[in-house]
Amino acid sequence: VTDMPSKVGQYELKRLLASGGMGTVYLAHDPNNGRKVVLKVLARESNKEYEAFRRLFKSEAQIMGELTHPAIPQVYGFGETADHSYIVVEFIEGKSLDAILEEQDGFLPEKQVIEWMVQLCDVLIYLHSQKPKPLIFRDIKPGNIQIDHHDRAYVVDFGITEAHPAGREQAALGTEGYSPPEQYFGYSDARRDIYALGATLHQLLTGRDPRKAAPFSFHTAPPRLLNPSISEELETMVLKAVAHDPENRYQRVKEIKTALLACSCRR
Repeated sequence: VTDMPSKVGQYELKRLLASGGMGTVYLAHDPNNGRKVVLKVLARESNKEYEAFRRLFKSEAQIMGELTHPAIPQVYGFGETADHSYIVVEFIEGKSLDAILEEQDGFLPEKQVIEWMVQLCDVLIYLHSQKPKPLIFRDIKPGNIQIDHHDRAYVVDFGITEAHPAGREQAALGTEGYSPPEQYFGYSDARRDIYALGATLHQLLTGRDPRKAAPFSFHTAPPRLLNPSISEELETMVLKAVAHDPENRYQRVKEIKTALLACSCRR
């Protein structure tokens, strides 16, 4: 992004944080209260899918705005100008797990990975328990998990999160490598997030990026083959989470959390 505007609405843009097909994310300054915010911006110009993405933006702002959880950044609002639609979100000082993996020399400590994943389980349990319909995040991956300076994990970017009855057919949305096989046939329920959680855990423990590997090939690369220091119990847990058949996975995130805590106690 070379043509970053100086302002969007009242917000003064300071630097680019990320850019993708569904918008550009900036660190911004809110002059009304002097705080840093994250501004997720969708430009109207030359965007053929602007109206479809705009609906997703509004949906994301609404979903996040109705949630109250310490690991979900607060949404301050949704706004529009003649040229942009944007979401204003609480700024979490820290790094994404993607960035942490890129900077890591060697393997991440197993104990630390388990602590982050237990926190992530708590967020998913909260989302899956929403009424009247569960919220399926649909895009768990290291790039959507932010770690602050106190090692607290936050789930960010709810762009394709949706409330829906389990099993409803839907468009195939998600990130290749972290999305389960059934997602490509338009089927999704809470076990989709379980698969993505397992894929993320596998990557954190081994450094193997599933986006660069053959699809659904986790069982050809068992975690202990890549990182022998991993406990057998944790490897078994990861491989169950990424089972090809959803019936062979954990059926609820609470089961993964229990397994992770048991692994932590054995270390």
